Amino acid sequence: MDTTANASKPSEPKTTRAVLDEIVQELTGSADHFTEKEFRIAIKDALRQRDLDADRENVDAVLQRVEENLDPLVDSHYKRGDVWADDPEVNWIWDGWVAEGYFHTLIAMQKVGKSTFLLNLIAELIQRTQSFLNFPLLSEKKYGFVLVGPDMNRRLWGKYGKLAGLLQEDDKGQAKWQEQIWHVFAEEDEIGIDRDGIKRLVTIADEIKADKAHPIFVMDSYRALLAGSGIEIEENSSRYANPLRQLKKALGKTGATVILLHHSGITSSKRSAAESNAGNAAFNSVPDQILSLKWLADAGADGNRKDRRIVLSASGRTGRVMPDQLLEQSPDWGWFTHGETGDALLKQNALNERDRLAADDAVCYDLLNTRTGNGQGTTTSDLQDLRETTSQGRGSWSLAKVNRLLRKLERKGLAFIDGSKPRPGDMGGTPAKVWWSFERQEAPKFANEAARFANPDPRFAHSHVSETASSAKSGDEAGVWPEPNPVEPVKKWTTPAHGERWIACHPVDSQVTYEGKVWTVSQINLATGEHVITRPPSLSKASLRMIDMQPFIDEDEEL
Repeated sequence: MDTTANASKPSEPKTTRAVLDEIVQELTGSADHFTEKEFRIAIKDALRQRDLDADRENVDAVLQRVEENLDPLVDSHYKRGDVWADDPEVNWIWDGWVAEGYFHTLIAMQKVGKSTFLLNLIAELIQRTQSFLNFPLLSEKKYGFVLVGPDMNRRLWGKYGKLAGLLQEDDKGQAKWQEQIWHVFAEEDEIGIDRDGIKRLVTIADEIKADKAHPIFVMDSYRALLAGSGIEIEENSSRYANPLRQLKKALGKTGATVILLHHSGITSSKRSAAESNAGNAAFNSVPDQILSLKWLADAGADGNRKDRRIVLSASGRTGRVMPDQLLEQSPDWGWFTHGETGDALLKQNALNERDRLAADDAVCYDLLNTRTGNGQGTTTSDLQDLRETTSQGRGSWSLAKVNRLLRKLERKGLAFIDGSKPRPGDMGGTPAKVWWSFERQEAPKFANEAARFANPDPRFAHSHVSETASSAKSGDEAGVWPEPNPVEPVKKWTTPAHGERWIACHPVDSQVTYEGKVWTVSQINLATGEHVITRPPSLSKASLRMIDMQPFIDEDEEL
């Protein structure tokens, strides 16, 4: 046998995977002696020594496998015969919005107020108040807060900390954060979410737990944390969410609560929380709960915002979805709530639809809205006549077209039906529907039914009867209106007070209704808002229809 020939035969080359396995085994034992930056350099050297490309893909592959070796996955899946343990009930730190031990992201455009919003929440928890923006707080528990904020410098953190009452001066005039604030990392401090940064955060969480407190991390923002870690990943890359997963996994093992701020990449206020974040769509699958703050209305053409209200919404896997809330930030500091956003969002959507109207749709809406602004409901015949007049006969509309245009406005939320009135020359047919634009103001609410006044102007749909203006004003302050006098040929009543501003909303000789009967305004005291109303005898329902009265006449009215 020719042993010389066999000895000189070259061995088969190793596969790339086999070479990578060697590098992983070689570096696993020494990983703890390097920073992440140094470790990446060591990986590149090992790749080059074995004639492999030292590109980002190979470096990341080796780094990920080394980390898996150092922190192996625990096989916790269910196997036949195991006891299935139900997950514990969710404990809410801020009821319905922030859950204990969960990973949250707060998504918003820049300058909406993400940081100040969370500092207000922290201040309320530290002060052990019962609620924040009308939602209960779990304030009995001891918390330890960690503010990781490379997106703001120390000066800004100091300014906001003082405004929130979290940074205060002691007897010596030295500024110190509240006892529950364990760490504050600013732009000048070296903090990130690379391997070393995450280890540091885990150590802090363990220290807080050792003090029998629950760790809460507020991190501002994801983009700044990536930059501080030296991690360069394009936002549209599928790898953009990888550091987020590693952060969630590491802090999740400690049981900490995390709220990570993230900039919205979409300027429109009409996108959902899950659609509004910057980065790859895979980002949305990582957090347990996604909160969003977005402007109710977009900025004007000049970039200024007339409407400063903000919508808070949430989506996630915590088992509860709260209704969107309409909030506003105080010009000085703090936040307050307007309640649920339903009506406000409907009105804002209607305003957006209104601004997009064109051609006959826009003309129809303008005619309808003009009459609504004057307190007049509109039938199809009214609108047809008004179109005939304003177009001087050159753009007449048929009743079918008027009805079609009104129904189109109704579908867009721009018009609605409220009431009816007899058709001209009433022969007992179906009454005509009365249309209004959505810009009709809501009628004010009052204390009792006896104090109501059925007013033909829908903007001031109810007024109050009183003997004098002074008694009406004192009744408003007490929250109870006096009972009206029995019906008489002459009465005095006062329009509702808006704060200290009294409204004289009915001109002399205009008609109003009270207790189903029509009265005529004969005198007005502009200083007090007092109206003197009279009712002539022998006025029939037919007479009212003949003079085309605007007030709605109840079918069961006794005249």
